[in-house]
Amino acid sequence: MDGFRALAYVGEHETRLVSRKGNMYKSFLELRATIHLELDCEAVLDGEIVCLDAEGRPQFYELLRRRAANLSSCVLYGWMDRTASRTAAFLT
Repeated sequence: MDGFRALAYVGEHETRLVSRKGNMYKSFLELRATIHLELDCEAVLDGEIVCLDAEGRPQFYELLRRRAANLSSCVLYGWMDRTASRTAAFLT
């Protein structure tokens, strides 16, 4: 994929997205909320934030400029909670 590598820390009250260099992503509020609501557990997710157009092609410059409002955006993650390792896709 062509996006931003991220770790998502899903806690009881919030979800944080952190870059591979340890910087917190302060944008992507809708994505954080979607991940938090979809998961019913505390977890750490490792994956990539991507922005896809209508045909499913990555649109890196739209993601970079945070202009993803007119595109379908998703994040693909492989994740692990206390009980299992899983793969999930979150669409916003």
